[in-house]
Amino acid sequence: MAYSSGRYSYGICDKTGFRYASKDLVFEFRNGSKTGLRVGVDVVDPDHPQNFVGRMKFDDPQSIQDARPDRTEPEAERLLNPNPYTHSGSGVITVKETNHGRTTGDTVRFRNSLGVGSLITQSAMQLANGYSITVLTDDTYKFTIPDISTATESVNYAVTVVGGNPSDHPSYNVGSSNKYAIDGSTATANVQLTFKVGSTYRFTLSSSDMSSHPLRLYLDADKTTQYTTGVTSTSTYTEITVASGAPSTLFYQCSIHGNMGAQITVTEVDAGLNTDFGGPVASSGPVTVES
Repeated sequence: MAYSSGRYSYGICDKTGFRYASKDLVFEFRNGSKTGLRVGVDVVDPDHPQNFVGRMKFDDPQSIQDARPDRTEPEAERLLNPNPYTHSGSGVITVKETNHGRTTGDTVRFRNSLGVGSLITQSAMQLANGYSITVLTDDTYKFTIPDISTATESVNYAVTVVGGNPSDHPSYNVGSSNKYAIDGSTATANVQLTFKVGSTYRFTLSSSDMSSHPLRLYLDADKTTQYTTGVTSTSTYTEITVASGAPSTLFYQCSIHGNMGAQITVTEVDAGLNTDFGGPVASSGPVTVES
């Protein structure tokens, strides 16, 4: 069927009610379909592109195809270089870990780590709960193993001679019936002593006791060899400053009578101070750290 061009015709806008030339009236669309309304070309609402999501191609350069959700990556075990630790004293351990990215208060655990000396043991280094750290630099941090003391000391023991073969003495019924008492006690826990390397210990006696029972230091309880390194004796005391490399066991005894004294245990607390330790890769496997 043929229609006139409508060049001179008029129509009413379905939205405003105003008269327009027929050629200035257009159909309105919604979601790609005609709504049935013809409206003035100046008031028409174009179909919005959001109505065509999934049907229209468009570019969004900020989007990433098949993006993964953001998450916090779990801590992974890290390998440290050989001998990454230094013990500066009193259980303070400095750790070298390049670009560690850690913060003060973090907890770290170490594995495959060797100890150093008699106090910094492997089990202490590999504590299951780890240690809280203090960051020093981007490449170092420190932690403290508790109850480790490397401080030197100066101790004076008041020594008296007790007769009657006291039964609580470790040499009860052995040798002389006279025994040395330390600070008034002959009990094993009090007369068996522990010395630290670098520390000074003095046994002070009355001049009469020192004359009758001269106290000296020996390598063995039977007094086969006297120990004299760092030892000074006078009429009222015998003093020793324990030298590095001293035997691990000494004895203080009367030089005249047998078994009046007891054993001294020497601890090498200065071993490993200010030296790198932890173990080389070749012998112990990589030293590892985990958070």
